[in-house]
Amino acid sequence: MNVFDFDNTIYDGESSLDFFVFCVKRKPSLARHLPGVIAMAAKYKSGIVPEEEVMEFCTKMLLCLIPHKSELQKMTDMFWKKNRKKLKPEIMNIIHDGDVIISASPSFMFDDIRGEMGNVRIISTEIELESGKIKELCYGANKAEIFSRVYPEVSPDNFYTDNINDMPMIRLSKRAWLVKGTRLTEI
Repeated sequence: MNVFDFDNTIYDGESSLDFFVFCVKRKPSLARHLPGVIAMAAKYKSGIVPEEEVMEFCTKMLLCLIPHKSELQKMTDMFWKKNRKKLKPEIMNIIHDGDVIISASPSFMFDDIRGEMGNVRIISTEIELESGKIKELCYGANKAEIFSRVYPEVSPDNFYTDNINDMPMIRLSKRAWLVKGTRLTEI
């Protein structure tokens, strides 16, 4: 079994940040949150933000979107119509049935593209949309813990990621690959 990170691995960019910016363009009142979202994205990418801070921030941002919850599915549909081209075909071609995608992105982000991924399991951040509360954050060491809970005693044959901050999953895997653009380098 192969396991793939999503953002900057399969998707060219940070899908959650792109989605928030997409929402801001359609709901300009959300623009006041953009500097904080960008700052958190930078901290997240560098791996210097504690899990509690990520959860608190994401909950706050989700609560901003929840008043528009009735439009969330519509916005997600529109987002993927525009951004589907950011799925890297070179990486999509190495994903096979039985593989796993594991991501910190919220589960609702995958609803519209799940079918394009084939028969893969997607493990992602679980959110209670009614309250904006994060049920389980699939970030940092949690990625490996969640994977191990879902697949006890399984070591992925290959793990593909864009970031060395995924070290717990890298250590869990037999082989690991750093993805930069479409170039793969074994780590």
